[in-house]
Amino acid sequence: MVADPRPNGERGFSYGHTRGDERSTSPYRGELSTAGVSMSTGTQQPQPDAAVPARPARHSLRKIEVRRALELTALVGFAVALPVLGVFGEAPATFLAYRATSADIVVFGLAVAVVPAAAVVGLALLSRLAGERVRATIQWLLVGLLCGAVATDVTRGLGATATGQVAAGAAVATAAVLAYRHWSVVGQWLRYASPVPLVALVVFLAVSPTSSLVATAGSAPSTTTNDDTTEPPSVVLVVLDELPTVSLMNGEGGIDDELFPSFARLAGSSTWYRDATTVAGSTNLAMPAILTGRLPEQSFAPPPTADRHSDNLYTLLEPTHELNVHPWTVDLCPFQPCRHGDGDVDDEAAALVAGSSGAPSHPVLRLVGDAATVWTERVWPGTPLRPVDFVVTGDSDPADLARPGLEFLSSLDANDRPTLDVFHAPVPHSPWLLLPSGRHYAGTEVARGAEFLGWDTIAAAEHAIDVARTRHLLQVQWTDALLGAIIDRLDELGRWEDSLVIVTADHGTSFTPGTFLRVHEPGNEVELSWVPLFVKYPGQATSEIDDRNVLLTDLVPTIAEVTGREVRWDVDGHSLLDPPAREPGDKPLVPNEAWRFPDPDGDLVNLDVDGLADVIRAPAVGERGDALRVWRSGPHGHLLGEPADQLTRCSGPAGPSVELARPWPDVDDSDEAPLWIEGRTGVDRPMHLVAVVDGRIAGSEHTTLSSGFGTIGLLLAEPVVGDDPTTLELYEVDDEGDCIRPLPLDSSALR
Repeated sequence: MVADPRPNGERGFSYGHTRGDERSTSPYRGELSTAGVSMSTGTQQPQPDAAVPARPARHSLRKIEVRRALELTALVGFAVALPVLGVFGEAPATFLAYRATSADIVVFGLAVAVVPAAAVVGLALLSRLAGERVRATIQWLLVGLLCGAVATDVTRGLGATATGQVAAGAAVATAAVLAYRHWSVVGQWLRYASPVPLVALVVFLAVSPTSSLVATAGSAPSTTTNDDTTEPPSVVLVVLDELPTVSLMNGEGGIDDELFPSFARLAGSSTWYRDATTVAGSTNLAMPAILTGRLPEQSFAPPPTADRHSDNLYTLLEPTHELNVHPWTVDLCPFQPCRHGDGDVDDEAAALVAGSSGAPSHPVLRLVGDAATVWTERVWPGTPLRPVDFVVTGDSDPADLARPGLEFLSSLDANDRPTLDVFHAPVPHSPWLLLPSGRHYAGTEVARGAEFLGWDTIAAAEHAIDVARTRHLLQVQWTDALLGAIIDRLDELGRWEDSLVIVTADHGTSFTPGTFLRVHEPGNEVELSWVPLFVKYPGQATSEIDDRNVLLTDLVPTIAEVTGREVRWDVDGHSLLDPPAREPGDKPLVPNEAWRFPDPDGDLVNLDVDGLADVIRAPAVGERGDALRVWRSGPHGHLLGEPADQLTRCSGPAGPSVELARPWPDVDDSDEAPLWIEGRTGVDRPMHLVAVVDGRIAGSEHTTLSSGFGTIGLLLAEPVVGDDPTTLELYEVDDEGDCIRPLPLDSSALR
């Protein structure tokens, strides 16, 4: 018997297949190999000739590791690449929000498809330094974890609870490891499946809705002709996001010029269509309707892209106008480039925010971070999932909320040709973090009391709604400042008088107890559907209020008539320059969920409510002349600004201690105002609170109950807090409102 020339540590590394002179099997498969004897058959195997050297162990080891790497690559593809690229492939709006280029999208796809697999394979290879036994164990562990992650994701999609997801993940992980160890066909199948990350990448880049953003848009030939040699006017279209008309009202049927002077200024030199409504309950449906003049066909249409909506405002005006397009989440412009400027912010625009305008980090870095968040949400049992058409942190950072408007303002210019300037704004869309002063604060992204995107009907919810409305109105005031700067810039360029300027919103938001913030249903239709629409026609200098029934699908026909263009596709809208074309109650809508309405006609419902009357009689916020009227939310908002020493102290001991979630007034940067107080009281009863800053009452709160604690989400009034606050005190107000008792704060909560 000829001795095996290989050292003991290098024996038995064949991969479980009989090929050529490879007769041994890998021990990590759970099979045994002895010099020349097959333990499974008991037959004597041919022995290598002593004069012929054995195949080098390094070659055999390399082949084993290649196979192991292919197996792990396949599993990473199933566990990471497929689900993550699948979600992002259905969310082109995310890439638009980050202003990602085609190259950015390709790099992101490669990062998701390649980096996780490379990291897992690299970790496995690194474990070889500890020996084959550790290496085999790490391989089994990684197989189990990846299979468990797939199982958790799948069972979540089937509606399993968090406990069910854990049980399924553990069971599948165990079964996968056992099958992988004992049945070589499992490894063989995984090796055949190793191209899965590549397949996911190809689908993402070439087939998914996001693929329309990857292909380089060309200067598509015009599909319309212009027989009129008269130069058409320039067009400026500003579409705000999530702004109900009722938020602007003064209680007398007009715009509140004290809170929103720029909207009032616009109303004073344009035609205000007070009975204007959106035709869809979501941006993905409303924006295509605005840009095409067509009603959406269904509630859950595929993500809007230029190839799906090729007949639109951009193709209509491209032959005669320069295009300066600044989309936020919906980009239907098929021409390259559609945007003027390089994304810089000039000094005049930068003055609208305190300090830096917050230039965002590279889109790929932000997208990769979001991809990690998405994957964690999918595999961590019980974690809420984002909707498929999400726009992630691109709309949750104050700088990201403000910067698109600053870039649009900076891009406005005087051109030799007429210009089509289109801006879809991420304001005043939530989260509400911007202040009229240009500063921001670290408030919650989702409105407190609407963590599940719907309002409760209890009394505490009414206060949460008051605080949310206050935060909304403050961001509307910043939006008003942006609008005023746009009007000023157009006037300075000599373009205001002769341009067609349209300002509207794609939809509203609800502050009605017992309703969803963004899902149309009986009870919140006026807040969600009735949106501001101001049209300043070329040469118009006087105000006019037109209460005809108007839909946002009327904008394209109106623009076409003003500019002398012919719309050569079927539209559902009518030019506003023509006589009224629809009955007052004819208000078609494609809501988020049509089943919430009685007798829907498929996805289409009719808004059977007198929204115009509700808009006209919408009350003003607070009393005119009160500098704190927007801030006076809460059961004791009337006390804002008052000296705290004028209030009677209750007899007896102090109230329960309060644990703040964040030290106060610690802020992340000098532009952040220390206005948001969040924490818990440690007692399971609701309380009325007031916050005192430097001796003056600066905020009012009604705690809510959560997991046995009273939770706090208190907004302080910026005019009371000032620029350099030093002391914070919290007091409980007794049920009768006659006296206050101090609430001790954890010493670590104050700086």
